[in-house]
Amino acid sequence: MGDDRNRAGGPEAPRAAATGAAVGIYSTAEVGEAPMSVVDRFKLMVGVALIDGRLDEEEKPLLFRAAKELGISSADAKAHIREVAQGGKLKVDVPADPGERAKMFRSLVDLVAADGRLDAKELAFFNKLAGKFRLNELELEEILRAATE
Repeated sequence: MGDDRNRAGGPEAPRAAATGAAVGIYSTAEVGEAPMSVVDRFKLMVGVALIDGRLDEEEKPLLFRAAKELGISSADAKAHIREVAQGGKLKVDVPADPGERAKMFRSLVDLVAADGRLDAKELAFFNKLAGKFRLNELELEEILRAATE
């Protein structure tokens, strides 16, 4: 991994192969599996950002900031974004710790809600994913409401 970091730009808004399901977003491991690698974590974030079929301008800086924090170079981040946008499989290992699960889920919702809204497709995705993260309905509603305020 290089030291080439992107400040805010990034690749042009790639179109996802289709929906989140097509990029393997729903393929999750059981709670308590081994921790995700930083690359898998970044690819998950990219896949979630592409749920609506594109990478919005508001999402790009968040993704590149996350890549930097994870120690992923700008060039590698761009390559991972292209891979996921072209239908690459994602691996999701749900954390065993309830606090970590909620934190990870919240960060995914915040990324998608960067434009200030969640559309019907995004809400449906998070409703399904919440079960994998063992979040109850109240926790889900609270996270979704906080992300769009």
